[in-house]
Amino acid sequence: MYLKNHRKLYEELNSILEKLLFGIDTYYSKDLVLNSEGMKLLSRAIRIINTLYPQLRFLINEVRADPTYNVIIKLVSRIKELIEPS
Repeated sequence: MYLKNHRKLYEELNSILEKLLFGIDTYYSKDLVLNSEGMKLLSRAIRIINTLYPQLRFLINEVRADPTYNVIIKLVSRIKELIEPS
């Protein structure tokens, strides 16, 4: 049950992060700051990240303070490092 729930969370997080990375016209303003729809997605992603990766709480604080495209990329890169260590 635990693994099944985590698998669903990973899939949902992956979907949200893809939308945030590739939906620039939809989820960001002209200056690449998340708009209200983007913030809704980010809020859901943060809840999942806090469950799956509690060690990223400091980076989450940075994302909340500065919800720009560059900071979202930084978050995704950090998650990718945790999933696929070099």
